[in-house]
Amino acid sequence: MPSPFPGMDPYLESPTLWPDVHHGLISHIQKSLNPALRPRDVARVELRVYISDLIDEEIEEARLEIRHLETGSLVTVIEVLSPTNKIRGARGRASFIDKRRETLASEVHWVEIDLLRIGVPSVTNPPLAPSDYRILVSRAGHVFNESGELVDEAVRNQLREFLRGFAHFVQSTGLPQR
Repeated sequence: MPSPFPGMDPYLESPTLWPDVHHGLISHIQKSLNPALRPRDVARVELRVYISDLIDEEIEEARLEIRHLETGSLVTVIEVLSPTNKIRGARGRASFIDKRRETLASEVHWVEIDLLRIGVPSVTNPPLAPSDYRILVSRAGHVFNESGELVDEAVRNQLREFLRGFAHFVQSTGLPQR
């Protein structure tokens, strides 16, 4: 029987599988971006560390940072949300929201990819139309109009290509699908 979720396997959101999917996706994005970024910039995997709510241990969550090679200055942060980023009141969410707030207040671009259907959406104010997946892009330039609609056609096409690549990545993981 074909999956009722074309392009996505909701069972990958399981706490036992998601860390592998998350790291694989971060690595895939990095591998895809670096040829286009070089020789001026480079995408690097960086870690955000916080103490877990459930077990008193450090949790490391990967993200991508695009840096200018010559100066080392940060150009863009790319975050792929994890389940802990979507639990209201959790330290993982607080750490994530703090990093977003800090980045948005700077001259750094922000890309937030939410492929998890579970949990609280990262953007709740203003309320957005219901959707299973979200990508938030904040640029130092103008990509959105006053209504929050994406008006930059180049960014729209890049997001479309990213989602196609993600669907291909999920299908190629070889992980069991139900």
